[in-house]
Amino acid sequence: MTYSLVRLALVAGALQVLMRRRLPRILLVLTRQRPKQPALFAELLHIETDLAYRARFFAGLNAALAERNAERIAELGSASDRTRSAP
Repeated sequence: MTYSLVRLALVAGALQVLMRRRLPRILLVLTRQRPKQPALFAELLHIETDLAYRARFFAGLNAALAERNAERIAELGSASDRTRSAP
């Protein structure tokens, strides 16, 4: 039984090699794989499924938002100081 399975696998491999040599376009169409998921979609799936990763992601996101908010407040403060000191 196992001998026949091994033989079948070898024959299938040999046929695949022959098809690759003689019919590359047909083989490409027959073995076409699904397109990979975009990186952003994969990242979203990772965030939704892994709770520890989700916690780290949201902690980093909150830190980035707080930093951006602090920068905007500093810019507004310096702009208001400049308008007050202008003659």
